[in-house]
Amino acid sequence: MSVDVSGEVTAIATSVLAFFAIVTAVFAVLAFLKQSREVRAIERQVTDQQELTQQQGELLRVQSGQLELQRQQFADQLAERRRAQVSCVFIWIELEVDVITAGRPPPRGRHRTGQEHRRATHL
Repeated sequence: MSVDVSGEVTAIATSVLAFFAIVTAVFAVLAFLKQSREVRAIERQVTDQQELTQQQGELLRVQSGQLELQRQQFADQLAERRRAQVSCVFIWIELEVDVITAGRPPPRGRHRTGQEHRRATHL
């Protein structure tokens, strides 16, 4: 009977080990499937991030162009303000010269017509 019992114990132990091997294989498959889903989710996140980065790059290029246009407009406005200021200073100087030279003949080599005088004083 001892040989029969040892054979039965060995058979039971082998069956239990086979059962746990199957359970382990099932858990391994489930873990692999879960890991595969996580990897796909990470791949989607990376793809989405790449698209977002590309869109941000395009947006930055557009904003750069807008800023350059705005800088140019500011430079043009500054130049226009300077021209206007210089024009006012020039008119003021001419008016002052006219007041000083009123009643005297124009300076030598400088003969102003009535139209030039009106233009200089009415700007």
